[in-house]
Amino acid sequence: VRALAGQKLDILINNAGYFYEPVETISTLNFEEEMKMIDICAIGVLRVTSAVFNAGLLDKGSKVAVISSQGGSISWRTTQNPEGQDYGH
Repeated sequence: VRALAGQKLDILINNAGYFYEPVETISTLNFEEEMKMIDICAIGVLRVTSAVFNAGLLDKGSKVAVISSQGGSISWRTTQNPEGQDYGH
């Protein structure tokens, strides 16, 4: 954000993703990894947007876009793992 001081952004694109590789079942959830995923993919977007906004880098009419990953898609879950699972996503 400091490197952009004095400039204005027309658009901020948040694109974050994190995928914990092992297939997780309800009995094998790794909550440390789940919290990391939430921190990166959800809270990280808020951190970046807040920092840019509070630094005055977004002009009136600027747009903020958030790009999610397939891992966050409920419908993709059954495509990737037809038996279900991957509950953390």
